[in-house]
Amino acid sequence: MSLRILSLFFVIHISVCLSAQHCSTDHAHLQKIKTNPDFKDNRDKIKSAISEYTSKELRGDTIVIPVVFHIYHNGDVLGVQENITDELILAQLDQINKDFRRNNDDASMTPAAFQGLAADTKIEFCLAELDPDGIETTGILRNHINTLSNVSESDCWTTDYIDQNFVSPTIWDRDFYLNIYSILSIDNFANGNCEFFASLGYGQFPGGPASTDAVVLAFFTIGSEGMPNPLQPQFNGRTATHEIGHWLDLEHPWGSSAGSCNLDDDVSDTPAQFSPDFGCPAFPVFDNCTSTGDGILFSNFMQWYDDDCLNMFTTGQSDRMRALIEVARPSLLESACGAGVLSIDNNYELRAYDNDREHIIEWTISDIENTSEVILEYGRSIDAFSNLTNEIIDPKTDQKSFIYNHNNPGAGIHYYRLKVSRLNGDLDYSEIISLTNNVEGPILKTNPVHNLLELSSSDTNIISYKILDISGKVIAQNLSLDKAISIDVSTFNDGVYILQLHTDQGSHTIKWIKA
Repeated sequence: MSLRILSLFFVIHISVCLSAQHCSTDHAHLQKIKTNPDFKDNRDKIKSAISEYTSKELRGDTIVIPVVFHIYHNGDVLGVQENITDELILAQLDQINKDFRRNNDDASMTPAAFQGLAADTKIEFCLAELDPDGIETTGILRNHINTLSNVSESDCWTTDYIDQNFVSPTIWDRDFYLNIYSILSIDNFANGNCEFFASLGYGQFPGGPASTDAVVLAFFTIGSEGMPNPLQPQFNGRTATHEIGHWLDLEHPWGSSAGSCNLDDDVSDTPAQFSPDFGCPAFPVFDNCTSTGDGILFSNFMQWYDDDCLNMFTTGQSDRMRALIEVARPSLLESACGAGVLSIDNNYELRAYDNDREHIIEWTISDIENTSEVILEYGRSIDAFSNLTNEIIDPKTDQKSFIYNHNNPGAGIHYYRLKVSRLNGDLDYSEIISLTNNVEGPILKTNPVHNLLELSSSDTNIISYKILDISGKVIAQNLSLDKAISIDVSTFNDGVYILQLHTDQGSHTIKWIKA
């Protein structure tokens, strides 16, 4: 029996020790900026942009982020130990959505003093239904660790080891997906020894390398309030909520390093905090930095307390995450979850269905007596809508439900929303919904490529492209094309490269060889 499996035995039958109940985001971040100085500069620029942006009016619609789960196992059958079930993954996804939308079952457990700070972030997550090549996917990928080069259970799986051997070779385009990795364990190498299961998870802050821009979770943390992890039932999905917070630029309440009241998380409504703590305390909790008033915000998702003690994001944290998406992850605003509705909560019950060569759009106006006009808006971009049809409303009508058939919308991503005029002159908008039709994107005419990378694009217009080397470093790009058919790669070294295309029909990723 390997040392790792022996350690896993104790994790399952004894439980994770308190010293392991933390995330490694700050540690991983410090390691990355040592080897990538641009990361720190990028992060400083992002912080500055957010501070300027949050003073402006934030968009009010729901932002939905497609997620792909990468599940790595060592050969156990489905449902045994680290080869977690689809049901558990779906429960985890549901928990993330509840936590970010303030629909979590334990929201009522937020102390009364903090209730006024608690926020619905209007950020949601869905399983990806199309992969980077436009091919249908379940959004759940399972891989045996022996499919990865240079991975052994006897190795010390530090954050750097996981990034280089698990994440970098398999990550989907971070501009359009949140990649979540479920790993057997996250270790730490200290004092000449490997500490197995040293961490619960970590997430990369925005501005770092594209090849490692993901959230990594120890498998035994995955679950939900209604379906706790079967091996470690004290975990009900809050590690994922916490690490996604880091991925969207939230820090711990004590800032980047514990032990100083001068460090902060750059969020005004989270009280200063000296250091992390564990367990689940009773209100109020005071420390060296916040010794009066209502105390520290111990129920916040960015704390290290037990899962069943965490139940809220603040308004300031919500504004920061939404601003971050606008300034540093804007392409997520145009990501789609396939043929699905972008919002779980929709006050107009706006729905869209794909029916062969047409989209069927339905909606309901419950207070029709206060409505004068409804316009169904349509766009190929989430920021550019035009009128598709309009209904002049007779306020005396009994009709509350409406339907529109959008014929031959074509391949790619399609966005719809309602623009509702009220009798009192007010103007209202529905949430945005999207449908994605299967995309037949550009293909390479030849591969391997010698001097000229040529594309056969049919009717697809290529808006921009990036070429990355196998480590994820961008080595060529053009972000303002009208159309591109060929790219000169004569000066490239021989090897494997990745071509990322953004087209009017969606995004595509093509792996190619220079020879």
